[in-house]
Amino acid sequence: MSSRDDYLYASGVVRSLESRSLSYNDIERMVDAPDLASAFKVFHDTDYFDNVQDLKPEQFLLALDEDLKQVFARIREMAPDEEIVKFIFMRNDFRNMKLLYKEALNGKNIDEHLSAMGNEDPAKLKRAIAGEKVSILPYCQRAIDYVRKRVEDESKGATPALLERWFDRKYFKEYSDQAKVLASPFIEDFVRLQLDIANLKTFIRGKLMALSKEYIISEILYNERPDEAGSLSLEFFTSVVNLPLDEALAKIRMYFSVKGQKVLDQYLSDRSLEQLERNLENLELDYLRTAKLIDRGPELILAYYYGKRSNIRNTRLIMTGQANQLPSREVKKLLRELY
Repeated sequence: MSSRDDYLYASGVVRSLESRSLSYNDIERMVDAPDLASAFKVFHDTDYFDNVQDLKPEQFLLALDEDLKQVFARIREMAPDEEIVKFIFMRNDFRNMKLLYKEALNGKNIDEHLSAMGNEDPAKLKRAIAGEKVSILPYCQRAIDYVRKRVEDESKGATPALLERWFDRKYFKEYSDQAKVLASPFIEDFVRLQLDIANLKTFIRGKLMALSKEYIISEILYNERPDEAGSLSLEFFTSVVNLPLDEALAKIRMYFSVKGQKVLDQYLSDRSLEQLERNLENLELDYLRTAKLIDRGPELILAYYYGKRSNIRNTRLIMTGQANQLPSREVKKLLRELY
């Protein structure tokens, strides 16, 4: 396990890269550009510039995909050890395992949808899910064993929704454990925030759909040990599940920061799930921005990755809007904050 001093080089690289990242001025220029070609020209003035050579404006997705691959390679190169890399890209392994398990159940090939930006080779995951004895990362094997046992115990058969729940639950367990390996209170608190947000969205949707309280509680993600759970425990959700949504949210909001409380207050005012989704993503980014106050450490690499991912998503939304000739005011409504 690396010390904070081992992150000195990586932290310097991150600060240099962040100084060249997408700005609000770049966003405005792309959104307000008269057409797709003009918006694409802005790429040359951003950190996308080295991924647009010989590409046409209509190929903007290729440039963004290449940029994300570049981020993946850059993080693997500059990280002083594998632990932060494992933590960041674990989610892609779990996404791949979900897809591969669904493929095993329905027989539909999904190879083109698999991510190459995980910690484990998707081909090896596929073989492991098929029951072959193959050496894969321990957390991947534990997840496959966990889900296989749940499938065997499920008398009515495994549905896609159940597979999602089981893998998500196991993901947060492994994710929490890996955060502890990094020995960073900042990263452990980030995991708790992500878990709280995931459970909050599940709870709100369940209440709006008038699902049974038993079903809503079964969908709540939790970990076995209290120190691995979010601030909003399973017991807490059980205590508020019978309340009207507004009353439940009045209790839930007290567990969030002041900015988190404002997010929930806005939802209670406008009742927009789409805006709530954007605001919750902004809440994550707002937390990660405080990593800039840290001198050196794995936190800066984590924040850099999420910041780049958010910037790429914003760019994709803008360029897709340009390609479909959407009014700029409509596109702006869809955008998240920049890191």
